[in-house]
Amino acid sequence: MKIAEGVSEKTVRGYHQHWKCIGKHLDAGRPVDEVTQDDINNVVVSMRRSGLAHNSISSYTRVLRTFLKWCRGQGYTTVVMPPIKEKETVKETYTDEELQMLIRKPDKQ
Repeated sequence: MKIAEGVSEKTVRGYHQHWKCIGKHLDAGRPVDEVTQDDINNVVVSMRRSGLAHNSISSYTRVLRTFLKWCRGQGYTTVVMPPIKEKETVKETYTDEELQMLIRKPDKQ
């Protein structure tokens, strides 16, 4: 269906990969009308306990939240996936000296 909407195959493959991970924390074969709010909350707890990085959890839950929103629109469920509180991650940057080494023209020898 997403390909018919113009979503690239690469994006659809990404959705499948995300859903596979979500399935480790939520029975994806279970009918959606049987999934409870507690089940959804437990997905996040399970992901955190399994040691997933915050950014991974955030990415997976965005996909799950989008799916549940679609399900609500279709009348399949009333369950809502709350947004995950974003955690700012600071990545180490290059020093000025390291940057100069990277942009310096290579020596032919």
